[in-house]
Amino acid sequence: MIVDLVAAPGREKVLFSLLGHAERLLREQQMDVMACLVNGDHRYTRLLRKQGFLPPPGKIGFKEWYFGYRINRPTVSEEVCADRSSWFLTFGDTDVV
Repeated sequence: MIVDLVAAPGREKVLFSLLGHAERLLREQQMDVMACLVNGDHRYTRLLRKQGFLPPPGKIGFKEWYFGYRINRPTVSEEVCADRSSWFLTFGDTDVV
């Protein structure tokens, strides 16, 4: 299970390289399934589908996650915080696997 997948915007080749390397390692270890958790960012789901990843069937799919924030300083822009493209959320410290 890959729980963190990130690359700078526009660096699709980096993501393809990372996924290819992970796949080779997992095949060497005779793993039967390779999965990746992503935050719903359409750029990542599109790239994963190009690499042959499929969405899990509903009965084994993961629950929906919610994200909230609180602004503690007046210098932080509410517009920036409310813009989903300003955030990159990851499952890095997860116990779902």
